[in-house]
Amino acid sequence: MADVTIRVKIDPQSRIDLASMTGAAVSRAISAAERDIKAYWRDIAPVSTPAKGWKDISRYGPRGRLRRDFIVSTTLKSIHMIWPTPYAKWADEGADPHIIFGNPFLRFFWRNRGLWMRTDHVQHPGYTGHRFSDHMRIVAPQFLRQRIIEELGRIAP
Repeated sequence: MADVTIRVKIDPQSRIDLASMTGAAVSRAISAAERDIKAYWRDIAPVSTPAKGWKDISRYGPRGRLRRDFIVSTTLKSIHMIWPTPYAKWADEGADPHIIFGNPFLRFFWRNRGLWMRTDHVQHPGYTGHRFSDHMRIVAPQFLRQRIIEELGRIAP
């Protein structure tokens, strides 16, 4: 499964403001905005909990790859955000109900029976997805705009 990549264009006013700033001020604003975007992502990232049934919370949980492996790259025209984890697209867009085939020696815990059962497949009920890419499309430019305004306030007479 492919990773999730989004590109958000920077609004015209922010582009004009960035063009009027010195190179050092632009660099400070962009670096601060990228830190803000990453911190915000760590706060809202979907995570696993034992109640959801995921066994390896250290891999998928609060310190999991979806939260940790997040890349932000900002240019003077756009903000690029990439989630390179193999399951990012499913976490974002969800999945239809499907059958999961596995090793015939796999064991699954069936909660309604309270037993570990051996089977070569299970019927997955599907997953609605979090649509985090849509949310980040909206908030990322706001973080950049705020940092541009702060830098302009610093350099204004």
